[in-house]
Amino acid sequence: MTLPLLVLLELALRTLPVPRVIRACGLRPVPVAPESPTATTPTLRVRGRARLVRTGARTLGGRPRCLAQALTLVLLTRRAARDLTLHLGVGRDDAGALRAHAWVRHGGVVVIGGEEAPDFVEVERFALG
Repeated sequence: MTLPLLVLLELALRTLPVPRVIRACGLRPVPVAPESPTATTPTLRVRGRARLVRTGARTLGGRPRCLAQALTLVLLTRRAARDLTLHLGVGRDDAGALRAHAWVRHGGVVVIGGEEAPDFVEVERFALG
């Protein structure tokens, strides 16, 4: 189920406006505020599904973008983990070009997209709702 969903979301992100895809995944905007300093350990189910999404992304040629991976994780775990948040950020690469990145937090811990997240300034946050 992970791989077809990842491919479907990648196609949706290439053909539809991003806000529409995010809304279709059941996410709503929430205020961007500092994260709580107390983080809890993500559940085994969320960590396992995040690993499945990363593995699925590696098997696809042309590597799916981070937003497709983040949305796939949200959809796969939305029943088991209602406190997931999708974060969107912007930053600049070494040449100064603008870049965007998406990551997902669960229990205050980044579960997917965390490798690059510190290089980006968060501009938007979404929660299930």
